[in-house]
Amino acid sequence: MPQDPEKEPSESSEIQSSKQDSPSPQDTEAGDGQPPIPPEVLENLPADQRGKVLEFFAASMQVSGPMANPLFNKIESQHITEFIKLGSQTIAANASDRKHSRLINFFALALLVAASLTVLLVLAIIGENDLLLEIVKLGGVGIGGFGGGYGFSAWRNRN
Repeated sequence: MPQDPEKEPSESSEIQSSKQDSPSPQDTEAGDGQPPIPPEVLENLPADQRGKVLEFFAASMQVSGPMANPLFNKIESQHITEFIKLGSQTIAANASDRKHSRLINFFALALLVAASLTVLLVLAIIGENDLLLEIVKLGGVGIGGFGGGYGFSAWRNRN
C-alpha cells in the first residue's frame, strides 16, 4: 500500500515544530555549557586551575545530565582549591604505592635468589653432586621456560 507523498512532509514538519517547541538541554540554565560558578570567581583563579575547574564541571555535566546539582551553586574558590589539593594528594599516594610495590618485589626476588644459592652451596659442600646436578637442570629448564614465555608474549604483543 503506497503512502501519500503529500502527507510525509507535513508529518515531518509537525515533528520538527514539536522539537522546536520543547526546550533543548542547551536552552536550560544547567545545559548552557557554562559552569554554575560566578565569572568573578573564575577570573580570580590562575589559568591552569581555571582550566581544571572548567574540565571538572564539563565532565560532571556529562555524567549528571542537563539538570545541575544544587551544590554546584554553592561552590566557592576555596572549595575548588581543596578539590585540586585532594587530586594532587591522590596522585602522590598512587606514586608512593607503586614505589613501595617495586621495592617489595625487588626484595622478594633478592631473597629467593639468596635462598636458592644457599641451597646450591650447601649441596655442593656436602658432596651431593647427583642431587645438585638435578636441581641445576630443573632450574635451567624453569628459567628457560620463563624466558621463552616472556619472549613469546613480547613477540605476540608486537604482532
